[in-house]
Amino acid sequence: MNGVQIRVGDLLYAIGKRWKMILAFALVGCGFGAALSGISYVQGNYTNYRINCSIAVTSQSETGNFTGNSSYFNPNDFYLAQDMVDAVGYVMKSERVLREAAESVRIVDPDPVAIARNLDIERYNETQIIEISLKWHDADTGIRLMNAILDTSREVLPKTLMVGSVSTIDEPQAEYIMGMGGLSHIWLITGVMGFIMGAGMAMLELIMRPTLLNLKDVENVFGLETMGIIPNDQEYFRDGRVILEKDGMTDSAVRQNFTSAAYILQNRLGLKDETCSFYVTSAEEGEGKSTVAANLAVQLSDMEKKVLLVDLNTRNPRLGSMFLHSVDYSRTLNALYKGETDPLEAVISLTGYLDLLPSVLERNAIPMDGQVFDFIRGLEKDYDYVIIDTPSVGQVSDVLSLNQIAQAVLFVIRYDDVALPMIQNAIDKLDKSGIRILGCVVNAAQKTGGKYFGGERNVVENRGRKPKKPEAETMKETMDDLNDLEDMMKSAKETQALKSTHPHTEEDTAFNGLLEELTDDLLETSNRLSNQEAIEALVQMGMNESGREESQEELENEDTEQSETDPEQSEQP
Repeated sequence: MNGVQIRVGDLLYAIGKRWKMILAFALVGCGFGAALSGISYVQGNYTNYRINCSIAVTSQSETGNFTGNSSYFNPNDFYLAQDMVDAVGYVMKSERVLREAAESVRIVDPDPVAIARNLDIERYNETQIIEISLKWHDADTGIRLMNAILDTSREVLPKTLMVGSVSTIDEPQAEYIMGMGGLSHIWLITGVMGFIMGAGMAMLELIMRPTLLNLKDVENVFGLETMGIIPNDQEYFRDGRVILEKDGMTDSAVRQNFTSAAYILQNRLGLKDETCSFYVTSAEEGEGKSTVAANLAVQLSDMEKKVLLVDLNTRNPRLGSMFLHSVDYSRTLNALYKGETDPLEAVISLTGYLDLLPSVLERNAIPMDGQVFDFIRGLEKDYDYVIIDTPSVGQVSDVLSLNQIAQAVLFVIRYDDVALPMIQNAIDKLDKSGIRILGCVVNAAQKTGGKYFGGERNVVENRGRKPKKPEAETMKETMDDLNDLEDMMKSAKETQALKSTHPHTEEDTAFNGLLEELTDDLLETSNRLSNQEAIEALVQMGMNESGREESQEELENEDTEQSETDPEQSEQP
């Protein structure tokens, strides 16, 4: 996809995510290497004997005489023998000597190169003595081959160097070697190869099927505003948990993020008198549509907004189990559609501001037709918001028929789950249908340390100051102030209408003029704000309010200190 960038961190995340697969490949590689080593050992392909012997280099000629054609040894012969050690070693490992020696012991298809690789010749302490070792898989054959090499060397040396021979010091002896020679660590090699193969497959999967790992891709690639980032909290989203029950999860990060998302959602939808209906969908099933819809409905109801939550995900209904321990069939959308109950009886009141119209799974799913839409139209007049949980738009095209009753749609993307091309196809379907896309909620985001993986989170440290209130609490208080101010404006206008037939005093005129000026500026400013600007303004208002409180406390402290230092001056009128 255009605009998708795979970072090094994404590749490392993919490797960490698939660590079980990588470990399995590594273990399989180690097992394969161990099996191969065992089979090769049984077949005798490894050297497991070492044939050792030692010899001395002499300066005798082919006839057995020393230098000067004399049968007597002199010091010059000793030094000549020392100088000949390297040359003798080269001749003994030559292809000519090794081939003739192998043929003499009748080795089938002799390979002089392989014999030379297993033959070690080492000079002892810069003397004319040579220590020889031969690695071979059979002790008897190895001893015979070593003797053949020595005999052949005695014949070849006088012919090639014209002087010199070798005499045996220690006869060849076989020594058993524990292990399997140079290839005994083949299991380690195959294990590393398995690890590399597993890591390569994990990275290839990310490249061939990229998912949402970088939270900035929501805006850069899909062009959607991120309205909320919900962390992956297994305890909060555990199966069987009823959302409205008090279980100590009210202060969790998940709830706080849903609160922030609800305020952003309210700002996007605006303050309108008529009911606002929107549905929640995603590219595929299992991305958390029902969870997002249910929690947003709870947060909006906590803001004293009348909310109706409708479960139209008839292929996998889940809203009933999120709020109720058991669902009464007579109070479901299924019974309402079959005419077994009326709309007022089907709707379940959960709180004073939140109602639920659940569904249950049946063989024949409820179709999204005009009858269902008429039920929802008949109910929506009593609510501020109607939130509809639906199947995924990427798999069920009937979801788009909800555009007949909904003004907008909220899109849900599960972190690192669905392929980016499938997400883009689902968004394209919504765009072509003409529905207004409010934005996106990223569900089950991975969090490492102080920030979300693939996103940014600034941490401000204030030392020596009072801790600030959470942003969600500050925004809620600020929105309450705005609502109170709006109520004051309505009350003032009603009072002004009642007093229109009576003469106005000068104080009333001044008060009404000031109130209209303040409220007009506030409404005009709020209409011009974008979503992000509105949220930043709400947070800033809370911060400024805290700053004013601190400044007031500092002034009071200064006055107290001044009174203590100059009590006489403080007593003067």
